[in-house]
Amino acid sequence: RAVVVSLGVDMYDGPVSEGGFILFTGRLVATKGLRHLIEAMRTVDGRLVIMGRGPEEKRLRSLAEKQGVSHKVAFTGHVSEEEKVRLMSSCDVFVMPSLFESFGLAAAEAMAYGKPLVASNVGGLPEVVGDGGILVPPASPSELGAALDRLLKDDELRHDLGRRARAHIARFSWDNISAQTERIYLEEMDG
Repeated sequence: RAVVVSLGVDMYDGPVSEGGFILFTGRLVATKGLRHLIEAMRTVDGRLVIMGRGPEEKRLRSLAEKQGVSHKVAFTGHVSEEEKVRLMSSCDVFVMPSLFESFGLAAAEAMAYGKPLVASNVGGLPEVVGDGGILVPPASPSELGAALDRLLKDDELRHDLGRRARAHIARFSWDNISAQTERIYLEEMDG
């Protein structure tokens, strides 16, 4: 008998704010869909912070220049844990434009901060996002841009989705995951 136990996330209990930017965090590889995100920024009235590093960084920086959006796209490279917490707790919206994603741990972490998501409707992301964000087709800069703009401009929707995101992702908290794991072990011992 096989039982699947999900990854867990730490629920953030510190102060949160809105710093007026969209955040992506992850490895800068082609499967993360960042090319489509940078293209989407042509129509988004906002700033994007890309936190992370990887083999696509140079190409993505060049694309931002080519698309005329380098003035509103910032690359942080690797950051300290303190800087990661600062960025996660102060973004307005978290974005995950992946072309493939088995779970989406970065999305789950952002939700633990009460941040709404715009994410691709692929792999495990629909389950992770639940009703805490907007799902868009993968590789669609126009729909990605429209969803980001909508959340940036609609404070009520953004805050509602942020509350829903935090409530939804609580089921993936380490407290719940460890309790679930313990129940499975006890059932197997009794079984």
